[in-house]
Amino acid sequence: MQLFRKIDDHREPPGMERVVLRKLPTYLAGGTVVPALVAAFSRISPPEGAPLAIAKQIGIIDYLALGAVFTVWTAALTVAIGCLVIIVMKGPTYAADSYYMEDPDHPDRNQRHGSSAD
Repeated sequence: MQLFRKIDDHREPPGMERVVLRKLPTYLAGGTVVPALVAAFSRISPPEGAPLAIAKQIGIIDYLALGAVFTVWTAALTVAIGCLVIIVMKGPTYAADSYYMEDPDHPDRNQRHGSSAD
């Protein structure tokens, strides 16, 4: 027994969601490498000053880089989920169990409002 009955094999043509999914790895790489390079550059060439101030500044830059990476990855995951939902929605049409209504054009008004005609 099939879970769903396929109505037709008609599919919508691929749209912008496929383009976005193909570009997503590039954006993820860029959104990960750029903050990592900034954090690495701050460690390679630290500014002049007291060692405690330099360590504090490097720590702040590291946290900002991690925040940027997590934000980019979260945004990319959200966009990917949206694209996958669109791809599933553009797929073939399925029908589940049908629901039979006795008289869909003229429902009984008394039963619809919950009152009796006594």
